[in-house]
Amino acid sequence: MAGFSQLRRRGRRLLAPVLFALAALAVAHSASSSDASQKRSSQALTCGQTVTTSVTLTTNLFNCPENGLIVGASGITIDLGGHIISGVPGSDVGVFVGTFNSVTVTNGTISGFGYGVRAFHPGRAMRVQSMRIGRNLRGIETSARASVITGNAIFDNDSFGIFLSGADAQVTSNTLQENSTGIGTSVQPNLLLSDNRVLSSGGSGVSVLSGGATIRNNVANGNGMFGISVSVTASQPARLRNNKAFFNTELGIDASPGTIDLSGNKAGANGDMHQCANIVCS
Repeated sequence: MAGFSQLRRRGRRLLAPVLFALAALAVAHSASSSDASQKRSSQALTCGQTVTTSVTLTTNLFNCPENGLIVGASGITIDLGGHIISGVPGSDVGVFVGTFNSVTVTNGTISGFGYGVRAFHPGRAMRVQSMRIGRNLRGIETSARASVITGNAIFDNDSFGIFLSGADAQVTSNTLQENSTGIGTSVQPNLLLSDNRVLSSGGSGVSVLSGGATIRNNVANGNGMFGISVSVTASQPARLRNNKAFFNTELGIDASPGTIDLSGNKAGANGDMHQCANIVCS
């Protein structure tokens, strides 16, 4: 087992450049309808700059010593224009949203920071879309309410790919690979995890403390602990439907008693012969 773990870690570092290249080709350059209506100026920004209007980057920001960009107003879009924001050891945040509302971060790559993108309570409606976020300590961390994280490639982060602690978050159609843990949460009401692919995490692929979470149509394969792990609360149990979990080291789906099984979950070739706990897996 120790040799296998060493091989996994070595493979992560060897695969990372390839994953960055593949992700750059794979992530769609989509935008929300509200985002499309915003006027954006094209600007050559600098590391640590505070942004107060919608912008599209015209150049890369390499080796930022502290923060990449700092959001300074609500209702803006930061479009990286396909460019890269990178940090150095000890750098803080790639794009720091703070407590501002309705901020969109889209269309680029963030690497080498403590946090790729970070937002705080009482912010609301942050959106991270069509990004490539890798080689940070944590990819995305948000306690803002109603965050939307969709269509991103998030990989090779040393802690969580995504960590959520704000209510009403939606995490959809992301690919997470080779993170320590793919998606993690604290207890938060009304979480939606849908249509994500969570692969080859060092620990569990998905680890949820449920506040009424809906977990559906996700794939969690080849993770170092559980594919999907759910701990429910008595008043707000999680609901699972049509998830797939294969080739994980422990159970494919580890659901605590009280989880609502909406059927269609599948698991196989996992390290625990039972494959799933407290729900039915075919």
